[in-house]
Amino acid sequence: MPPVTPPDVPYWIQQRIKRYGEDPIRYEAKLYGPLDKLLNRVFPDDQFMVKPQSVIRPNATRKPEEGDDWGDQYSIDSYDKPVLPASERKRKEPDFVVVKASDDPEEISDVVVACLEVKKHNLELNKKKDEVLRNIWQLREYISILSGKQCHNAFRGVLVSGKNFYGFNLQETRLPSPGGLGLNTAEGLHNFLGAISNKVRKSPEDIRNIE
Repeated sequence: MPPVTPPDVPYWIQQRIKRYGEDPIRYEAKLYGPLDKLLNRVFPDDQFMVKPQSVIRPNATRKPEEGDDWGDQYSIDSYDKPVLPASERKRKEPDFVVVKASDDPEEISDVVVACLEVKKHNLELNKKKDEVLRNIWQLREYISILSGKQCHNAFRGVLVSGKNFYGFNLQETRLPSPGGLGLNTAEGLHNFLGAISNKVRKSPEDIRNIE
């Protein structure tokens, strides 16, 4: 299928994201609605699915054997990977995961194309170095788990930090930005995500081999 240019994001969404990025907000949840709207515009529902507060789990390292007390909890996730039971898993909940959705109801196997974590503070204005590093480490933990699933090679992790955002690749490396200060969320996130959407539509089979 040829790439399709994602629809323009309505002006009011861009302005709301801009306002919440520039004005102090008490709760980062204020950004969830506008960002959810943006994601669903950039990743149309004919191929993609946006998963807010998506639960992700590490892949199981082995199948249950006789005598294991967790065998009845062993399951397959929506990425067609075996996952660990409640007693052994390290469950995480990114703010948003975007997938190229499987259209086979019998063999569901979604392909991960993006993961977003949202913070209310601007990293360059935040003087708490430990908090900055914790935010980055949190996203890298998510990417580490997702990299064990089926991921498109266009995958990007995104840390939205107030008015700016920062991109990461599947190797958890932070992508370069002018002065290391990130890109403007209101003005640049749409195009950043749109590039992912177009690459996936143009080359849907370009999936990272993890075997």
